[in-house]
Amino acid sequence: MDRLKEALARDLAKEEAKKSAGPARAAKQPNDVYGTPDGRIVVVAKSIKRALERASEVLDENIMNLDYEILEHGSSGFLGIGARPYRIIAGLAAVSFNEFAMAMSPEEGMDGHMHAALHAPQHAEPADRDGIFKVVVRKAGIFIHAMPPKGKGRKAGFEQAAAALALRGIANFDRDLVQKTLDESTGDPVKIGEWQPNKQFDSHVTIDVTADEMKAFAIVTKPEKWGRVLEPEDIMANLDIKGVKFGILEEKIRELLENEIYNTPFLVAQGKQVEYGEDAVITYNFRTETDKVQLKEEENGRVDYFNLDLVQNVVAGQVLATKKPATQGSAGRSVTNKRIETKTGKEIPLQAGRNCHLEADGLSIVSDIHGQVLLANNKVVVDPVYEVAGNLDLGVGNVTFLGTVVVKGNVEENLEIKAAGNVEVLGTVNMAKIEAEGSVIVRQGIIGKGEGVIKAGQDVMAKFIERCRISAGNDVVVVESIVDSQVDAGRRVLCLQGKRGTLSGGRTRAREEINVKNLGNENSPTTIVEVGIDPKSREKFDSLSEEKRQLGDKITEAAKNIITLQNQKGSGMLSPEKETMLQDLLITKAESEARVREITEELEELKAFMNMLETKGKVSVQKLVYPGARIIIKNATPLDVKDNFKFTTFMQEGGIVRASVYEQPKVEAKGKVQGKR
Repeated sequence: MDRLKEALARDLAKEEAKKSAGPARAAKQPNDVYGTPDGRIVVVAKSIKRALERASEVLDENIMNLDYEILEHGSSGFLGIGARPYRIIAGLAAVSFNEFAMAMSPEEGMDGHMHAALHAPQHAEPADRDGIFKVVVRKAGIFIHAMPPKGKGRKAGFEQAAAALALRGIANFDRDLVQKTLDESTGDPVKIGEWQPNKQFDSHVTIDVTADEMKAFAIVTKPEKWGRVLEPEDIMANLDIKGVKFGILEEKIRELLENEIYNTPFLVAQGKQVEYGEDAVITYNFRTETDKVQLKEEENGRVDYFNLDLVQNVVAGQVLATKKPATQGSAGRSVTNKRIETKTGKEIPLQAGRNCHLEADGLSIVSDIHGQVLLANNKVVVDPVYEVAGNLDLGVGNVTFLGTVVVKGNVEENLEIKAAGNVEVLGTVNMAKIEAEGSVIVRQGIIGKGEGVIKAGQDVMAKFIERCRISAGNDVVVVESIVDSQVDAGRRVLCLQGKRGTLSGGRTRAREEINVKNLGNENSPTTIVEVGIDPKSREKFDSLSEEKRQLGDKITEAAKNIITLQNQKGSGMLSPEKETMLQDLLITKAESEARVREITEELEELKAFMNMLETKGKVSVQKLVYPGARIIIKNATPLDVKDNFKFTTFMQEGGIVRASVYEQPKVEAKGKVQGKR
């Protein structure tokens, strides 16, 4: 409407100018255009062609996109006498010729690519629509497409088609065939005339190739008058002239032409980008920067300074590193068919060191043993020994290792070591916890302060042990002294090699033998030694016995409360809360009694097992046994020493502990003392 108002205003100004030129001239210039309430215009002209041209001028719209209706047919009269002008009403077509293809479907004969490209119209099509047509000039000839009306719409008329053809300067066409095509309105293209070449009016194409020759764009001009549209082969020929040989996008070319994309650069050829080879990449399945310590925060907000996780344990068969090989890359190609060379990625060697191997494909390293994995001089290494160069302190943290751990200094308080192999400490162990599947060897002493714990699957060896809990699968061998400690040995406890060789205070148990220089001392409290039993079985027996005692107390207390509540219930004085309490007590008592029965069976089995042991056991003291020592040998009556014994071996005989002459422990071939098995 704004555009119409502006056009009418221009025409009004022209009319005013004509009137000012004189009455005679103004009378010859009728007011040929005026608007209607629905936004269309009425045009008065000598012919339909001139009326459409005038409407196109006023509405500033391509005549092909106008919809019009003849209100009054004109006549040229006889020798100019009785001539009447044409009067038409015109406006924008409900479906423009750019939207013509939208009304076509592949089944109706139009190209499916065009149909898909134009599947979304700018606005909803009305229920009623007049028939529409389109004129296309090709090299093969002049074609007209006619679409049928919709709903109550009318077919396109011959005068409309004739006017459209006339506006394009097309006069040589088959009029009867045009009328027939409009009547049938199948949408199929129908040839109505021959194309007359004219470079001035024909569409033409310009090909632009980018500076890097990787893309080519086509710019197609719009045909004028009877000029023809381009065909795909026209674009292809121009590409060839420009030297474009590679990456031609034929589908894009068809899209360009079918959608009538004019005066706009459109991609019609694209080269192949060069793909450079990627460098080889090695992925290590462990940390390669061990100097980066990450502290962990516990649930209560405290920072754990002990578990620094510096040791990276691996097991045999574990994949330690993998390699993604370098790639060759792929050469590129420009639209002018020039080869663009690629670069091969850089290779990186994947190297396996000791105790691991490179798989046959050369792409992974696998561990041969349990141990700690390291990256040394770009080689993957698995070491069965984890070595702490100095003290094991907060700077190192707790150690868990699937091999042997060697500490060159001391083990500080509250730290832990767990090893699948041995643990060897060249200094002192201070109130720490050490657990090894092999042996624990401490070159200096073990100072437990009542909280230290040492467990070994094989032997425990130390210069001295003070106030510590010791457990060994085989022997506990101490040079100087064992003081106020809890010691369990699967075979023997030996304390003979130092000047003192003293075992005093605490409780020491061994399955076969305890052999020391001195047992007890003048100032120590009771020193308990026990042989002829399996320490682990004895420990479990004692633990179960204590649990049974506690459950007995629990059952007794529950029984008393149950009787009280049941009496109250009998008197009708039991509240809901106490009823719930009564039921809970009954359940607790029943569960405790069931557990007591289980423990009783386990204790009987342990007794039977310990009685079956063939080990007789003996306690040997090379020098002096002090009063206050208590000697227990299997099931014999314990011996509480009240007088000094010298150079004595104690054994069981007839259910009594008897003293005899001291027996030296046997020595193994490698120099380790060995007793009878």
